[in-house]
Amino acid sequence: MANHSSSKKAIRRSARRTIINKNRVSRIRTYIKNLEMLIVKNDKEAASKKFIETQSEIMKGVTKGVLKKNTASRQVSKLSAKIKAIA
Repeated sequence: MANHSSSKKAIRRSARRTIINKNRVSRIRTYIKNLEMLIVKNDKEAASKKFIETQSEIMKGVTKGVLKKNTASRQVSKLSAKIKAIA
């Protein structure tokens, strides 16, 4: 257990940030799952609209530091390719 007040504060702060970051990652995953359900249903128009929201949410994760830039770019690219593949 921490003995110094600064290390105790760091532990509290870390716990708060962990909760916030878990919520952010969960939100991003939910957006991706919803988009992938639209892709499976072959609803290209709805998927295109949802893709814009999803892309924004993924990039917001980069800004907030819960995703790396290249990871986010790869996810966006992958989703974009799936939407383009809908006949």
